Amino acid sequence: MSKNLANCTPDEFLDQSFLIMDAAEKFMKVNDILGIRGRKVEGLQEIPKDNEEEADRIRRENAKKITAQRIKNVKDLLTSMMHTHKSETLELLALSCFIDPAEVNNYTMAYLLRNVGEIISDQDMLAFFTSAAQLEQTGIFSA
Repeated sequence: MSKNLANCTPDEFLDQSFLIMDAAEKFMKVNDILGIRGRKVEGLQEIPKDNEEEADRIRRENAKKITAQRIKNVKDLLTSMMHTHKSETLELLALSCFIDPAEVNNYTMAYLLRNVGEIISDQDMLAFFTSAAQLEQTGIFSA
């Protein structure tokens, strides 16, 4: 079995999570994750209340604009993570799998993805990271 955050000891988890913190912060910043996710959809129209036919037409148009923005956001995120800032992505993947980032190319992508898949499919890991993200959003970690 390959070692990753989902199957390591508690002591290893804490030590490795400490190493991951800076890499995760850098990953989020260089890829502008929050900025891209927070993009507003341009040109949405207000739904009229007195004309149901027109309201349905505008809802459909708005839905198309929202879908197009979501697709653009995903494409921009993937371009950034997989091309523009791939070294930061590989660093984060490596550290999650207890691999020295300088040695990441000695492993296959299938190996990395299998381990990351194990981490994100583990209910306890998912609950931990969701809780940490929620705490961050409350500003509890801010000065």
